[in-house]
Amino acid sequence: MNPLRSILFPVVLAASIALPGCSDVTRPDRAEISGEVLYPSGEPVIRAKVTAETGESTFSDAQGHYRLTVTIPGRRVFSSVTLTGRDGFTPGRAYVVTRHGTVQVPLVSSRIVRHIVLTESTPI
Repeated sequence: MNPLRSILFPVVLAASIALPGCSDVTRPDRAEISGEVLYPSGEPVIRAKVTAETGESTFSDAQGHYRLTVTIPGRRVFSSVTLTGRDGFTPGRAYVVTRHGTVQVPLVSSRIVRHIVLTESTPI
């Protein structure tokens, strides 16, 4: 066996075993997603419930703003999470129809801004 080959082979083999995980871009285990919950008209939704598919949830404030910290599933850079916004939670308000909407959020940083528009409706 060529002396150079006998030296390089173990190095290349070790690198091929150790480095595949190193080529993945890592990111934080959690991400803060914030934005507004809106009706299609652009009106903010007061006290909309925002739920992540990972289980976390929160409510929007009086201006329709929400802030939610989610646990990022896996360690891949192209992971995403679906958020669902739903109205029908404002105390003292009677609803004949509730509205909801979803948004797919790519989890590429620790702070993400995404608005949710409630485009679907469900009669009560």
